[in-house]
Amino acid sequence: MDEPGTSEWRESPLPPRETAEKNLSLRQRKNAKNAPLEISSKKPPALPAPSLAGIKKQRYRDPRFDEKCGSLGTVSFEKNYQFVFELREKELQTVRQQHRRERDPERKAQLKDLLTRLENQERARTQKKKAEEKDSERKVAQTQLVASGKNPYFLKKSDKSILDMVSQFQELKKTGKLKKYMEKKRKRNAKSDSKGLPKSS
Repeated sequence: MDEPGTSEWRESPLPPRETAEKNLSLRQRKNAKNAPLEISSKKPPALPAPSLAGIKKQRYRDPRFDEKCGSLGTVSFEKNYQFVFELREKELQTVRQQHRRERDPERKAQLKDLLTRLENQERARTQKKKAEEKDSERKVAQTQLVASGKNPYFLKKSDKSILDMVSQFQELKKTGKLKKYMEKKRKRNAKSDSKGLPKSS
């Protein structure tokens, strides 16, 4: 037997409170596409953001790309940091001696990798320095042509690469390493060409 008033509540056309809140949330989601979301008045409003009118925004500058820091002078850089290159040369000699005296195979392989990396860095630095010296010589020659009343000739990138290759071959020929270099280059080219060929079954 139902309690007094239970049957009247069940037959009432008004939905329960939970059903009404659920329908309200569905209606909010449905209207969210075309209208702003309804916010309950029971929640306190968010505080406004603090005013930043009197505060200066801190700006970070990268000296590599900032004109106020000046431009990089390679000649002055080489002079000021010559001690760093001398320390690298000493480190290279020390690693060579350690690699020569080491007996442990694992440690010897680690020293070999380190030695190869240091030698590659030194070789790249030397090549870059020589390329900069050649560029400066070409600029001096162009300046002399302009001073003598002639039109300067600006080399293309392809022409520069050809001249650099010729000078590299001449230097290898002087040191007696041209044959070894050509043999390595031939093997490298043969290996790259064999990649595109079909494998024999």
